[in-house]
Amino acid sequence: MKIVENIRLEPHQVDEIKAIATEYTKYDLRHIEPEGKDLSNLTQEQKDRVIRIKDRIVDGKTAEQLRKDNIVKISIHTICRMLERIGSNELAVTISLIDKIIHCDSVYKAQFKGFPQLSYTLCDTSDPEQYILPVSFKFKAGGGKGIMKLITVAYKGAAPTPMSAKIAHNDEQAQRMLDFKRRLLEQSRKNENEKD
Repeated sequence: MKIVENIRLEPHQVDEIKAIATEYTKYDLRHIEPEGKDLSNLTQEQKDRVIRIKDRIVDGKTAEQLRKDNIVKISIHTICRMLERIGSNELAVTISLIDKIIHCDSVYKAQFKGFPQLSYTLCDTSDPEQYILPVSFKFKAGGGKGIMKLITVAYKGAAPTPMSAKIAHNDEQAQRMLDFKRRLLEQSRKNENEKD
């Protein structure tokens, strides 16, 4: 597997990723170990670079613009965690999380999850709620601005917990997820039509 990264990895970090890739299959990292494997450390220079990349992507745009223009994408996993950890997956909550990304000023850790890009857990050191927001970056060939994907939402220092109730077994949450999916599809179609 080739790692396509926007920060310069040190030889020991490349070795660490190779060791993880040797021990785990892509399936294991994406399904059995969905949190991925933390890298032992990032240098301060690497952390600063990640924040500069994030800042370049969000520069000059509001949270609503970033969402509408699909510059910050929200994963299905994030939507599930929003329901579990925040109690809502409403648009206002999504916008507030994107706004938190805009204000993130620190990198908590980096993880390898079997994808060509690492994910980075960002946080805002002045956030009283202490959200941590794992994201990944993707850039189009030929340079230019990239996009960011919010992978999940959690609280700093909170132990990972399994979902207390599967969405499929909770009618209210299942209906909310279906409604949200419908709204996402409608917005996606609308965005595509506006591009034409």
